[in-house]
Amino acid sequence: MGAGFLLDEMTSKYGFNDGSNVPMNADEIRARLIKALNKQLPAAYRAEAYDRPGVHNWCLILFKTADGNGVGPGVEEIAKAIGRVSEMFDVATRIGLRRKRR
Repeated sequence: MGAGFLLDEMTSKYGFNDGSNVPMNADEIRARLIKALNKQLPAAYRAEAYDRPGVHNWCLILFKTADGNGVGPGVEEIAKAIGRVSEMFDVATRIGLRRKRR
């Protein structure tokens, strides 16, 4: 699983097959992605975790303004940050960040 795929899944309530295929270590993956995103996003914005209640995908990442009052930074700024994070996370995945096995 690449970071681009994971970010797509974690920004949609229909992600991970509408919530039925969320990885076992989704919290850990999401925390790492958020940390990496927040290093790349402009200071005016931040990514944060949101555990959505209900029957859909619970493991979400939301984008907000740094003051927490607004939502939805510019698409271009998020795309650039996600592109940089995807590259970094894909390298990390190849060197050892894997899904936990039972």
